[in-house]
Amino acid sequence: MRLKKLMVITVLLFVSLGINALEERTTFGQESRLVKAVSRKELELEAKLPFVEYVRHKGYPVEAHEITTKDGYKLTFHRIQAKNQRVMVSKPVVYLQHGMFHSSDVWITNDEEKAPAFILANKGYDVWCGNVRGNGYSLGHTRLKNTDAQF
Repeated sequence: MRLKKLMVITVLLFVSLGINALEERTTFGQESRLVKAVSRKELELEAKLPFVEYVRHKGYPVEAHEITTKDGYKLTFHRIQAKNQRVMVSKPVVYLQHGMFHSSDVWITNDEEKAPAFILANKGYDVWCGNVRGNGYSLGHTRLKNTDAQF
């Protein structure tokens, strides 16, 4: 029952986020002024930061958790909560999983007002972003190297 409730909340939130994204596309002039306010040097610096450093740079509490699967793969999961807060355990959880050829970075890439992980964290959710085996955050294994054919 709890899993169904979590899934329904997640779907409803993404529907809400989708509506907001459509509204923001119509305000192109306002967005271009916002981009100009951030220096090119700052954007280049942020673009090079890995997940944890980028999220900290934005003022959010963040944790990285390594989870080992039954078959030995080491996956890194990132956890975010509301800006300028401490991590708390009593918040409702939202799990975000990226698509093929991506990483958890897709959930924080954009302005804070548009990035799903930041939006959900600021709305009071305990946001977990997963990474699949083989992407840049999940290259570990208990006995294989990521260059091994079996990996």
